[in-house]
Parts: sequence; C-alpha cells; structure tokens
Amino acid sequence: MSLKSVIIALILLSLTGSCFAARRAEERLRLYDLTCEYLKNPKGIDERQPRLGWKLKSLMAGLYGQRQQAYRIIVASSRSC
Repeated sequence: MSLKSVIIALILLSLTGSCFAARRAEERLRLYDLTCEYLKNPKGIDERQPRLGWKLKSLMAGLYGQRQQAYRIIVASSRSC
C-alpha cells in the first residue's frame, strides 16, 4: 500500500469522526458517500491537492434545511491525534 493511499484513507476516516467540532452536530448529521478525486475508495492518487467530497444526512426526523458551516480535515499517520 502506498503512502498516498494511506494518507487518503486517514483523511476520509478523520472526516467521519471529527468533522464537526460540537458534539451536538455529530448527533444530528452523518457523513456518507466520501470521495477523493471523485472516487469512493481510491487505491492511490497522483494529485498534490486532491478534491475531497462528502454528503450529509440528517439523523433526526423532522429537521430540514440543515447545512454544513465548516469542516476540519486532519492528516495523521495514526488515529490518535
């Protein structure tokens, strides 16, 4: 496995767990369809500035019009920050 693919995998994993700063936001929204360079699970990429993407889903019935206001991407060699 190449270093780039490990870094991309860690980026996508960090988006799922630490995308939102407030705990309440994590309880209301969930990420899905994570992509890197428009691919769902790339084996590797050759872009210096890869395009990341994701979709949000509301976990609470009856809440409409929610939107993302910020994001944070953490790149690390391990899951412990």
